[in-house]
Amino acid sequence: AETDEDVKRKREDNDSSERTKLLRKTTMKRKEGTEEKMIEMMKELMSKNENMMTELKQIRQEQKETNEQLSAIRKENITLKKEIEQLSNKVETLERRNKKENLIISGIQIPTNDDKEIKRQMERFIAQELKMDVKIRNASRITDKVCVIQMENMCDKLEILKHKKLLKAYKDKVYIESELTKKELEIQKEIKQISMEERRRGNSTKIGYKKLIINGSEWKWNETAKALQKTNNTTTSKN
Repeated sequence: AETDEDVKRKREDNDSSERTKLLRKTTMKRKEGTEEKMIEMMKELMSKNENMMTELKQIRQEQKETNEQLSAIRKENITLKKEIEQLSNKVETLERRNKKENLIISGIQIPTNDDKEIKRQMERFIAQELKMDVKIRNASRITDKVCVIQMENMCDKLEILKHKKLLKAYKDKVYIESELTKKELEIQKEIKQISMEERRRGNSTKIGYKKLIINGSEWKWNETAKALQKTNNTTTSKN
């Protein structure tokens, strides 16, 4: 016959066995729950990764298209710049051709706006002061002391420029220069600025058309470099 101790021991063994089973079930459920969560997290991460890869591909494609567009725009800009430069050169050539026989005379009082009267006035002035008999094709007033004249031919223009040194003895300061295009004026302005800087350094300079003499050395304007470049020519410059 079982004693009370035996019954008590069996009961405790059964309780322990039940607790063990319950603990195992709980542990398994927790493990299963954790694995399910991990699987869900992995699925979510994989989904996010796929979305990121898709977005990255789209970004790369957009960048490629943007780069292609930028490349096309750059090529168009280069072509456009060349066309503008060619057009600018054509305009410059036409303007220079139209002004090649023109002279600007400044320092003489011009009391009228009548082109014919200005023409006669300038012909008389040139005859009296430069001792030259020339024919002026057209003349027009710019300001009350500046006018532009167009000579009948290039030879007369060059002769006037050669004889303009006689004006040093004239009572007023009168200047005769070739009429320049806008581009030529910009170049001469830059050369004048360089000349002033050189004089401040103590160098002697003399300004010419698209050139500058510095201490006897000649510097000519280079259209490609858009700057003065030294030549092998030497001359005598005067302050």
